[in-house]
Amino acid sequence: MIVEKHKLFVLHLLIILRYILVFVFDDSMKGIKILYFFPYPIVNRNHGNVTRAIQFLQYFEARKNHISVDFVTEEHNYVTDEKEKMELLFPGLRTFFLQRKHDKSNYLRYLIKGKIPHIINKRQQKKFHTHIPSEVTHRARQQFDEILKANSYDVIIISYVFWASLIRNNPYIGKAKLVMDTHDLMTGQYKSREGFRLGATFEEEMNILNEFHETWSISTDELYLFSQFAPKSKHFFVPVMFEKKPVAVSEDKPYDLIYVASDNPCNQKSAKWFFEKVYPLLPQHLKICVIGGIVKFIPDLPNVHKVFFAETLDTYYQQSKIAICPMLEGTGVKVKVVEAFSFGLPVVCTLRGLDGLPAKKHNGCLMAADEAAFVKHILNLLEDATLYNRVREEGIAMIEKYFDKESVYRELDEILGIA
Repeated sequence: MIVEKHKLFVLHLLIILRYILVFVFDDSMKGIKILYFFPYPIVNRNHGNVTRAIQFLQYFEARKNHISVDFVTEEHNYVTDEKEKMELLFPGLRTFFLQRKHDKSNYLRYLIKGKIPHIINKRQQKKFHTHIPSEVTHRARQQFDEILKANSYDVIIISYVFWASLIRNNPYIGKAKLVMDTHDLMTGQYKSREGFRLGATFEEEMNILNEFHETWSISTDELYLFSQFAPKSKHFFVPVMFEKKPVAVSEDKPYDLIYVASDNPCNQKSAKWFFEKVYPLLPQHLKICVIGGIVKFIPDLPNVHKVFFAETLDTYYQQSKIAICPMLEGTGVKVKVVEAFSFGLPVVCTLRGLDGLPAKKHNGCLMAADEAAFVKHILNLLEDATLYNRVREEGIAMIEKYFDKESVYRELDEILGIA
């Protein structure tokens, strides 16, 4: 009896020791620590890039048993109520706000600790950012380094190549895996700038990507480019992600067209083309709903309903028949195109509206090469129920195959090693 009790005690002790060893030495039990940097305010889903950032934070929240995340962003882009709103949206998030500039209340101290180091920092960064300007100030890098000194990370995710200087030659990153969430091919964003040099700018962008262990691409087109010309990194397609929404099939929807866009220069140019070239050719009884910052650049028209900001777009999509994307410039996938698919809306777009989509045909879009074709596609969809349903179903299939939230979550699990 005593021997049996002794054996049972030893067995229990071994089990306890096993769990202690697993807890101490098995990182998978402890989870991974991630620093996620995204510079822009995330509380209002008013840009496609913000939608992407919110989706990542939602994924991190969903995987909080495996992942702990510190979110780093810029201070000057936030106000107090936005910070409070963010805390409510993501209660498990620890957030750090980087200031771009040093305090100027003591000018001598500012000159010595701020201005002079800032000038030196800019000159140093020009070795790597001749054609793609860096957004990293001396003060921002200083604060970022303080975060790294106080914490140990397994993964550091940086948004945009022009913030790469946060980790360049940084002695505090430890053994962290460095990930560049590219968002866009920046070379394409700079092509309208004075003195633009295609070869030099593209080469510089690829050199920056090669500084990272991995790149995450929102677009299959950019995935192809990056994997070809930045061979030192591993490259992954990490698309925007949506859940398929209930499709409202009623013909009594108040809006024939829905157009969602922010006020960036590419969208301004596209909206100008649509309302000057396409709109006059459309029947005036068609009702158009325009949502986003782009409404500031659209004239008041009798059949156009303008909404500067909507907390959620669900109701507007469900009340619309067709989504339009008249983009003339820009890189990366058009997030609003994919979002329209999730609501079962067919999309009429220009060639740029197809950017980043894994399939260029039979994908939920009708592509128009000019304003006449744009109008023709809209009218055909409104008049031909068979065509409408076919294109709508193709868009829904795109969501299911490439952009389904749970599928992308599983892909991220594998990339981060928590599958």
